[in-house]
Amino acid sequence: MVALWSYTLTTVERKYPPEEKELAVLARYWSALKDLAQGQGIRVITQSQVHRFLRKATVESTKATNARWGRWEDILLDPDLEIGPAQPSRKKPIEPEKPEKEPYEWTIYTDGSRKGPDNAAYWGFILKQGEKERQRQRGNVDGSAQTGEVTAVLEGLLELEKRKVKRARIITDSYYCAQAMNEDLSIWEENGFESAKGKPVAHRDLWKKIAELRLNMDLEVIHQRAHTREGAHWRGNDEVDRFRTERPRDHQRRAQPRY
Repeated sequence: MVALWSYTLTTVERKYPPEEKELAVLARYWSALKDLAQGQGIRVITQSQVHRFLRKATVESTKATNARWGRWEDILLDPDLEIGPAQPSRKKPIEPEKPEKEPYEWTIYTDGSRKGPDNAAYWGFILKQGEKERQRQRGNVDGSAQTGEVTAVLEGLLELEKRKVKRARIITDSYYCAQAMNEDLSIWEENGFESAKGKPVAHRDLWKKIAELRLNMDLEVIHQRAHTREGAHWRGNDEVDRFRTERPRDHQRRAQPRY
């Protein structure tokens, strides 16, 4: 399968050197590429000397933030990715030893939606430590379905902060949330949470709080397709979807957001 996309660089990204520009484009579409590939290998042909072991310290005139480079390095080291110029360089990069990444002990499954005429966005999250559930919570706020999705992520992070958890994985079926957490949030921070047209980004206050919380956390954010039994995390996603939508019992109340 061959996939073609077009992407207009932001004002900040236009100042990047060629390698960082290409990495910015790759990161923008990485979640979509992984969804399309369904576990198959992904080959990316570049115009610059981008390769699997490219690092910020080796790029001349680097301008991207450390947060963006952290995300890019995770993508470059993905075992499904093959990346490089069409005519590979004769000089092969030295391949450093790839450290074993510790498994994530804590996982948050988040979900949100908007249904009915009451203008309410419903959110929910389930927090697990290994296979053991530690917390589940749900509620509603005024806003769109995306408001519910973002609120679920924020509430999950607040629960992690409360428990002093520094390393966790977030599973969301919202492409908007996954893309924002993995790429856009760093751009918004650079631009003062304003769009290229100088207007506040959607859900600005929520994203600013999320940006503050993630500073002290090591997070991996994974997009899981909704309402499908495909992917490694469909069971958890299905569970939080059912929890969010089921009617509370008489002794239960929907929680109010903590922010």
